[in-house]
Amino acid sequence: MKTAATLLKELNLTTFVSKDLIGLDLRYVNFEDTDLRFCNFTDANLLGANFEGADLRGAILGDLDLVNINFQGAYLKGANFTYANLTKANFEGADLTDAYLVYANLTEANFEGADLTRANLENATLLYANLIDANLSDAILTYANLTESLLKGATFTRAKLVHANLTDADLTRAYLVDADLMKALLTGANFTRANLTSATLLYARVTDANFTDANFTDANLTDASFTRVNFTRTNFDGAKLRSAKLEATIFTDANLARTDFRRVSV
Repeated sequence: MKTAATLLKELNLTTFVSKDLIGLDLRYVNFEDTDLRFCNFTDANLLGANFEGADLRGAILGDLDLVNINFQGAYLKGANFTYANLTKANFEGADLTDAYLVYANLTEANFEGADLTRANLENATLLYANLIDANLSDAILTYANLTESLLKGATFTRAKLVHANLTDADLTRAYLVDADLMKALLTGANFTRANLTSATLLYARVTDANFTDANFTDANLTDASFTRVNFTRTNFDGAKLRSAKLEATIFTDANLARTDFRRVSV
């Protein structure tokens, strides 16, 4: 594997910072711990490259084939991955604050423990992705596909999950305070012990989901549809279920104090 230092010499450069690396053959280059701030990698070939611990703040990596690329522990604040193919990429522990991942393919990508605060993942594909203990506070996940993703212990404070697909996703112990899940698809999702205080689930479609021991305090579930949903010991204190549709739904030992059930259909 070629080192970043060797590449610098070949390109007659003293630094990579803010450099255009457009269209270059960078296959199997080891960029570990390298300062690559604001680099433009447009049309570059990065097959097998290693970016572990690299500083890629503000870098342009959009529309690239980055399958299996290692970004573990990398600094990616404000980096642009729009339309990139990041299937099975490794972002474990990486800082993706304010990163752009719009329409990115993140199938089976690993984001365990990563910081995605304010990241834009609109229309991103996150099938089978690992986001265990990741921080997605204020992130945009509108129309994102998170089918069968692992979201245990992930933080979604104020995140926008409007129209998101969370079919069969595991959100055990997830923190979704003030999250917006309007019109989200939650078929088969597991929200056991999840905190959805003040969350919005207007018009959400929920079938065969599990909310055992979840917290919906002051949440807004107006016009949501719940079919064969388990709300055992769920806390609905102050929640709004106005005009919600409830079919074969279990409320065993649920806390329904101050819950608004006006116009609910059962």
